[in-house]
Amino acid sequence: SADVRNFKQLIVRLVSLMHATTLVGLESHGALLGAAGSAIAHPTYQLISPDDIDPSSVKLLHATYHKSELVFSWLQHVINDHVHAKVLKTSPALLSKVLQQ
Repeated sequence: SADVRNFKQLIVRLVSLMHATTLVGLESHGALLGAAGSAIAHPTYQLISPDDIDPSSVKLLHATYHKSELVFSWLQHVINDHVHAKVLKTSPALLSKVLQQ
């Protein structure tokens, strides 16, 4: 269904963003967010569909020091929201383990 496809695409974009924020944090040089704040860019790491991330999230990501943790929390919320919307079907035990990581 379209809901499942949209969920998968969102997860891929967020995982791409989380990996990039983690790598940039490890390198400790360069900012992940572009100067304009409308798109996310880094000269070394390409992101999957960065322009699909809403501007308020980009602004929040730019303002926080703990970028990877913020993106990880977004992933947790997306998974939880889609489980409750019945887009993602999983057992409570598995969901608990995913959200604890």
